[in-house]
Amino acid sequence: MAITSLVELETAIANWLNRADLTDRIPEFIALAEARFNRLEAIQYERLDTLVLGGANVAFPTDCREVLSLYFNDATRRGPLDIRSPEEINPSRMGPVVAGVPIAAAVVSNGAALLIHPTPDQSYTVWITYLTKLAALSDSATTNWLLTSHPDLYLFGALCEAEPYLKNDERVGLWKSKVDEGLGELQSLAERRKFSPNTPILRQTQAIG
Repeated sequence: MAITSLVELETAIANWLNRADLTDRIPEFIALAEARFNRLEAIQYERLDTLVLGGANVAFPTDCREVLSLYFNDATRRGPLDIRSPEEINPSRMGPVVAGVPIAAAVVSNGAALLIHPTPDQSYTVWITYLTKLAALSDSATTNWLLTSHPDLYLFGALCEAEPYLKNDERVGLWKSKVDEGLGELQSLAERRKFSPNTPILRQTQAIG
């Protein structure tokens, strides 16, 4: 059976566990596997988008895990926007500054937003380069790039989370080895693509804000 959607993944997990009574638990196993995936470098990749700075606080793209850079590149200005700590752009340190062209930003709200300094006097568009996080599967988002390209990672990752719940601890090592093997291959693939001069770099550009 092909595994191309959340429903097919849930069915496959139940089949591999040979259990028909885990309908309410299988989404938890998938969510736990996704939580682990989001901590791993092999799952992350760089994305380039545009971000509109329209106020003192600006929300990140929903799939942003870590900001790598912010960069002005328009008809009137070009250059990086400094990323500093919230303490560094605190008014008590920077002094009172009137609204103007942003010169710095800090990650705030537990990594969900940027604090812009000074407050923009108009909307400015910057390039943002960031590491993505995996989009969680749900009833409204039934697939993502990892499930489409590497369904085995999702299956074995969920099985690894399921076995302790079922008190089959001796099976955890088997599924974990499958996950680790797949992640190693994925990491190698990502590195080959990164350093190959013949591999095109795909960029998704979208105005946000």
